[in-house]
Amino acid sequence: MLVGKSLPEYVIIRLAIWALRLIAPISLLYCVVVLIIRPRGASDHRWPLPLEIWMIAEALFFLVVYVPLRTIVQQPANHPEPPPKAEREKLIRKCFAHMREPDLYLSKWFLDAGSAEIKRENVKEFYAWSLMNKTYEHLEESELAELDNYTGLLEERLRVHFEEGWGTARPLRGTLDSVPIRHRPLVWYIIILAVECYSSFRLLYNSFRFQRLSLTSSLATFPPRLQSFSRTRSASRHVSYWYRKHTSKSRAPILFIHGIGIGLYAYVDFLVELNKTDLDADRDGDVGIIAIELMSISSRIGMAAPSAAELREEIRKILHSHGWDNVVLIGHSYGSAVAANMLRDPYAAKYVKSALLMDPICFMLHMPDVAYNFTRRKPSEANEHMLHYFSSTDMMISHTIARRFFWSELVLFKEDLPPNMPLTVTLSGQDLIVPTAAVWAYLTDDSPRQVDHEDCEWENDQLKVYWFEKFDHAGLFASKGARRGIAQVARRHCE
Repeated sequence: MLVGKSLPEYVIIRLAIWALRLIAPISLLYCVVVLIIRPRGASDHRWPLPLEIWMIAEALFFLVVYVPLRTIVQQPANHPEPPPKAEREKLIRKCFAHMREPDLYLSKWFLDAGSAEIKRENVKEFYAWSLMNKTYEHLEESELAELDNYTGLLEERLRVHFEEGWGTARPLRGTLDSVPIRHRPLVWYIIILAVECYSSFRLLYNSFRFQRLSLTSSLATFPPRLQSFSRTRSASRHVSYWYRKHTSKSRAPILFIHGIGIGLYAYVDFLVELNKTDLDADRDGDVGIIAIELMSISSRIGMAAPSAAELREEIRKILHSHGWDNVVLIGHSYGSAVAANMLRDPYAAKYVKSALLMDPICFMLHMPDVAYNFTRRKPSEANEHMLHYFSSTDMMISHTIARRFFWSELVLFKEDLPPNMPLTVTLSGQDLIVPTAAVWAYLTDDSPRQVDHEDCEWENDQLKVYWFEKFDHAGLFASKGARRGIAQVARRHCE
């Protein structure tokens, strides 16, 4: 995150959120009282014409766009088929074997409920969702018996005994619970448009070219995108991307998948850095880059996110269209989950030479931290308020997480990695989303960090892990030194 925990930052973020949230009610109130009811003397209190036009536009945007979409995004998720029973049992045993901080496992998955509130049927209700993509009411007798067995395994792992029946606790069931959203005023999307124009200009200036979707697909995104009129079309029907030509004679190109935010805005410096400081470019040529755009997590209103399988196939088509069959796969945050799905698929993994995962959410995804921290935690610090308002409750971001994010498709265990594939992972010590201490322990087989409260690294065979003590989630992209260092790591993967 680009915001810390200081008091000034807290005040600024809270005031910004307060101001944005006030725009809609003020606009509606002004339009109703001054323009519709028009009490005696109202004409004497009309605001200047530009301001009045803005108030009308904001009121219409709330009523015509937000209110209908607020209902549409609540439609039930289209759950994928659950894994077969043998695979479910294998998965649950794998989760129990890699359970860190077991005391927090139940507490966070059951939204801070006390142990006395969680009984046996509550646990089955949770596993009905997480393992079978079902509600408790739709379980068959054989499935209830299977879940009873898993509940017994959990009792052994946690050394507890669940009372029979139902307690008052309710589990966090991401794709079954309601989609938490808050209104964004029209002016916010104008800011998004301006920010994207800035980042697009910088990418164009640095030899990237935009690969657009069809005009129909492009117009389904709001605010509209100026680069939608680019002359080059994406090889995918659903995924646009930025492309930098690959001219290197001996090194592999890079496939980059971003995280939640304002598209590629936070990553432009990093993408530019990959070739800007490349000492081998004059001799060997530039390393090519494809930077995928995931519009459903880019603070816009548009089409729903494709399924994990659909997105994986669309990315494969893009790589195939450029003749890239041996790429360095780089994913940040949400992008690491997309990368994980590719690495777990034998066909898609054939296109990948090595991988770099930064602030990865894909490891330890069976633990509640990522889901709880992003969707359920009550914010208190400045960075938490920023995450909650600008990301967690954004309409399309929230819909993507609550209706398209199926954890069993996106989790990554070490044994899922293709054999002999080099992998580098970066972790941020102050990450407000990822349980980085637990991920470090899992990846390094419980190796202690060299010195607490300092940056360090660990390496073993094909796996290397970097720890950045002072950074929050995405903080390394705001640090010129760290950004340059990770760009060097990425280039080494290309060799």
